[in-house]
Amino acid sequence: IEPGTVIVALDASPQTLDPRFATGANAIHVLQLVCNGLYRLDATGTPVPDLAREGYFEGPRRFRVRLREDVRFHDGAPLRATDVAATYASVLDPEVGAIAGSDLAFVESVRAEGEFEVIFELKEPFAPLLHKLAGVMILPAGVVSQAGSGALDTPRCAGPFRLVAFERGERILLEHHPGYFGGSPPSERILLRVLPNSATRLLELLKGSIHLVVNGVPPYA
Repeated sequence: IEPGTVIVALDASPQTLDPRFATGANAIHVLQLVCNGLYRLDATGTPVPDLAREGYFEGPRRFRVRLREDVRFHDGAPLRATDVAATYASVLDPEVGAIAGSDLAFVESVRAEGEFEVIFELKEPFAPLLHKLAGVMILPAGVVSQAGSGALDTPRCAGPFRLVAFERGERILLEHHPGYFGGSPPSERILLRVLPNSATRLLELLKGSIHLVVNGVPPYA
């Protein structure tokens, strides 16, 4: 293991890391390191801008988002409003069957306006809009169109870490994304090892071969 690597034990492997279809705590933990939404929830559960620079209502049923202009995806491509619109079009498409689709039933349409502005048209006023926007992670338009209704093998997002390896049932390796708009994270790499047995996780933790276990050791241990 290279220096600068944090090793984390998971009790189970995510079945997919496509943010449109991923469920379960382990998948969400990984995706929060890899992907971003327009908004995120802070420590108090309050929505704050993430890929968005600002957002405001232009009426009870129209919400305008202005994007940050310094965001780059893991392949170096810049974030544009068309990426946001394509991601939401996929999530809202009932044939795709995205997890967040039912939570966005109040959205009539999402369209790009210029390079860095996105317009949300709502079917009716909806107070918890920003909380729902925080639950959708943005993908490049080209990736979404190529995947269609099928799950992506690997997500290409704009978060602080990029996915290097996903060996289902074995390990997930993340590496620092040098183009991340939020600066460098404390660690260069995160290795997530899948260790289904709780006793094994505890022993590996005690001997120092893993650094962190999240809700993966029973209290009686």
